[in-house]
Amino acid sequence: MVTPVAPLADAVAGHARERWHNFHALPLTAMIDELPDRWRAAYAAVLAPGADLSLSGAALDSPFRPSGPLAQAQRRAARFFGADDTLFVTGGTTLANHIALDAALESGPGEQAAPPVVVLDPSCHQSVFFAAHGAGATVLPAPSGLASRGTRRLDADATVELLGARHRSCRPVAAVVLTAAPYDGSRLALDRVLPALVAASPRTVFVVDEAWAAAHALHPRTAAASTLSLRSEPARLIVTQSAHKTLLALRQGAYVHVAGEEGLVAAVRRAFFRRHTSSPSWPVLASLDLARAHAELEGREAVARALARRDRLVAGLRDDPRTRELVPTDGTGGNPMMVSLRLSDGVDASAVRRTLLEEHRVVLARAVQGSLLAHVHIGVTDADVDALTRALRAIATVPAAVGPHWSGAVAEDGPAVGTVLDGFLVTYPPGVPLAGPGDTWTTDHAQVLAAHRRGGSEVFLVPVAR
Repeated sequence: MVTPVAPLADAVAGHARERWHNFHALPLTAMIDELPDRWRAAYAAVLAPGADLSLSGAALDSPFRPSGPLAQAQRRAARFFGADDTLFVTGGTTLANHIALDAALESGPGEQAAPPVVVLDPSCHQSVFFAAHGAGATVLPAPSGLASRGTRRLDADATVELLGARHRSCRPVAAVVLTAAPYDGSRLALDRVLPALVAASPRTVFVVDEAWAAAHALHPRTAAASTLSLRSEPARLIVTQSAHKTLLALRQGAYVHVAGEEGLVAAVRRAFFRRHTSSPSWPVLASLDLARAHAELEGREAVARALARRDRLVAGLRDDPRTRELVPTDGTGGNPMMVSLRLSDGVDASAVRRTLLEEHRVVLARAVQGSLLAHVHIGVTDADVDALTRALRAIATVPAAVGPHWSGAVAEDGPAVGTVLDGFLVTYPPGVPLAGPGDTWTTDHAQVLAAHRRGGSEVFLVPVAR
């Protein structure tokens, strides 16, 4: 018998045999054996070989005009999360954001015969920038300031002024895109910011990317980062959630929630039809239904356990003189399910992250500008917390720094100051453009890029189609 040559399949199988301690996105298939019996049996059924069905329409349900079990599942999800309508997406929040922005630009107010105007939070995922430019919208960067860890942070008060001024002058913004819980571990104060933005421009459609915040609606300590928990009239909202990052859903499973009038709901469903595959993965869709069921029945307790483990991780590190300086504060004001680990000056965060991965099988969310980010999601166990704590205590030396990774026609030290870009310059992680078409490269950009390079980010120059 000839052995198949399949290097990727071999690599995936090899990794699957390892026991990983994952502080990034929730690894559902790796933790199924640790679930209580009723959930283990339910997930095993939808992951069985025969569950990857090539069926649709009358045989199971239509992905675009559901009337059977998919329709029932989406209605249950909408009711539970507090939306008027919910769609299940099998292409992650990258696809969900394209769907949401298409619908928002179609439904939002604007000037007649002029391209729709969209205001983008500087921490938006790259998919949002690509979708906005691809739709031909006029993109206005939201007012912002340079924050820590090489990121820019939304200036909420200035953004309220911008929306209000355009509304009063009859030049309203069609859509605003916000990031509830950015990849750097911070958190947008939605409870303060969203009502003020809606009041300033009530007909604008607000798209909120909750890629890292789907579970936040489940517990009082985290609900302030949950858009639909704060819903009020007359807000017109579209919320995207990468369910697999924080709930018990398979990878690429995402929700699009809509809160608003029937016209907005219809626009989102039209955008879904234009963008989504007609051959969705039924196991992914079924896992989104199970993720909602688990969240509804046991979500609050699951998030409470995760928060307790997050607090135990912080306490364990602060109680040991070898690791005390990693957590100089309790992280108040940030994402309550994240822990930012501050390294000493001169220590290469990407090298520490690589050591944790290769020698201790610990996966962390991000390394940038002298810090590491651990996401304590509902799949993290006490054994995972102990493994991370032991690993951080064990690391005594740091490997040599790795060089930056570049793609595209850009000099290794970045564009020259004063250069006008003809595309997006994106670092991954976190997948947030540092600058876009028509932007002039500044010393601020260069400093942020240098911080991302030190964190080992890949850098991409993405040209814009002409």
